[in-house]
Amino acid sequence: MDVLFDSKIFEEKAVKSIQLYGHDAEHNFSHFLNQQTIAKLPVFFGFDSFKGVLAFKSRTGKLWYMFSEVLAPADERFDVFLKFVDYVFNVDCADRLQIEVESGFRDLLKSRLDNFRVGKEIYSLEWPLFDMKVWNGDRLEGKDWKKLRNLLHKFLREHKVEVVDSSSVSKADLSRIVVDWNKRRGADDFVRKHGYMNFIDNGFAGCDIAKSLVVDGVPCSITAGWRIPNSDSYYSAIGILDYSVDGLGEVANLYDLFELKKRNFGLVNFGGSDPDLLEFKKKFRPSSSYKTHIFSIMRKG
Repeated sequence: MDVLFDSKIFEEKAVKSIQLYGHDAEHNFSHFLNQQTIAKLPVFFGFDSFKGVLAFKSRTGKLWYMFSEVLAPADERFDVFLKFVDYVFNVDCADRLQIEVESGFRDLLKSRLDNFRVGKEIYSLEWPLFDMKVWNGDRLEGKDWKKLRNLLHKFLREHKVEVVDSSSVSKADLSRIVVDWNKRRGADDFVRKHGYMNFIDNGFAGCDIAKSLVVDGVPCSITAGWRIPNSDSYYSAIGILDYSVDGLGEVANLYDLFELKKRNFGLVNFGGSDPDLLEFKKKFRPSSSYKTHIFSIMRKG
């Protein structure tokens, strides 16, 4: 096992690991690097055959974070995870490891992680999925779509709307959108704000699509994301707006889904959601969802 702390050195290995074993929405190297902060340093754990774990280590050295899921074949992920945990606690002598994993892997850890203690869940997120083969919101026909149909028609009557590539919008305008979005969010969204600013600074590197709505001549939203590795699915990783116009959130998300329908993606993942955000996303009629759980692992005793 190689434990690498310099992203310039481990980038090639990490990208190869994602190409081979990526399966989670957040398995994207640019996205991973965009989450680093002064207090959280990126680390890559490399195993044989390019299996790996993306992680962050706190500058204090006492707290680690695993980023997304283990990069390995499904039947090897638990064993790779055990080697990662062994390093974190028995070599690096950390106090705590915080992870976010899907329900199945969480249950596996609870039943098989004998030498460590699985802490109480800090919170969970629900991730709505849209099966684009059956999603018919692009037509907005029938009673199920009446409210959104009327909202969109009203919005287009009252405003001049353009959809442009976010790369064509000035960084100043894009940054203003993030700042205005953050003013309406809670303190817990600070980390996401930091990541969004990094995407803007890096020209949306790692994104396959990045679009903005320009309403009455003013850029008001950013929706961006990428194809999930080894799948025909798409992760709509960024969906933010400046709240300047009523109905802007609904219209921005509809236009995002319209574009993804045209591009023939199989599943569209609309991202981890707390209960309030999930209720908003349900307006667009997802076909299913799954949960991730955030909790810590500690030494026993």
